[in-house]
Amino acid sequence: MTASAWYRHYLNRLSKLYEPSESDSIARMVFEKLTGLSRSGILIDPEQSLPSSAEQALTDALQALEEHQPVQYVLGETWFCGSSFMVAPGVLIPRPETEELTEKAIRFLGQKPAHVLDIGTGSGCIAISIKKNCPDAQVTAIDKSEDALGIAGKNAERHHCRIDFRKMDFLDAETWPLLGMFDLVISNPPYIPESERQSMSAHVANHEPGMALFVPDGQPLVFYKAIASFAMDHLNNGGQVMAETHENLASETARVFEANGFRAEICRHMFGKERMVIANLVR
Repeated sequence: MTASAWYRHYLNRLSKLYEPSESDSIARMVFEKLTGLSRSGILIDPEQSLPSSAEQALTDALQALEEHQPVQYVLGETWFCGSSFMVAPGVLIPRPETEELTEKAIRFLGQKPAHVLDIGTGSGCIAISIKKNCPDAQVTAIDKSEDALGIAGKNAERHHCRIDFRKMDFLDAETWPLLGMFDLVISNPPYIPESERQSMSAHVANHEPGMALFVPDGQPLVFYKAIASFAMDHLNNGGQVMAETHENLASETARVFEANGFRAEICRHMFGKERMVIANLVR
């Protein structure tokens, strides 16, 4: 098949699983990664042929996509804050909302020396993006998943960033003394109630790590309560907590921080939903 025929074949198959705009977006990502051809490049020369190795790669990728595997896992990478990051099964795929949270952190830190803690680092995208933009910051990043820390370490090497990665279960308060004082505590913790799993897309619910997504229905704020309690004793004067949260739980999340002596602000993301809480400790 020609490149154009391959592209149409992809769109036809993906349209059975995704909305048209998402099908086109996925097809573009796959073709650019696996063939080096952009959509415009295919339109300019639709009759060009593809090497057999590229055709096999496209076939394998399409099979994985039709099994509802996320395209980021299929390609082994995603983009975050303008940089490419490795991702793989067992590591949460970064979302645009998390980019917005990270950009707020970068603006808050500026170029001054600071100590930063990233709780639940996953792929390391938050910690590494902060370090790249705030080189004087000393960044500690923790996660309970060895798979995630392995990927995060490779991403740090790729971006030539020195991050203090640690394997820790943050909900175990006995580990907190091992951490120091911080000017910024940032986190995209699990916050989706378990009961919402069944209504989520298969490529998310069946493939991304549940421990990074879901919390018990009866404890949807468990991580925020732990973060607020930790930050009371581990936040420097003038420091902040920044956390991503469920759009339906932002007010409750803010109240958790306020109950622990913080002044909390709810922030909306680019589409107007309440997805972030920024908290300052009042001393």
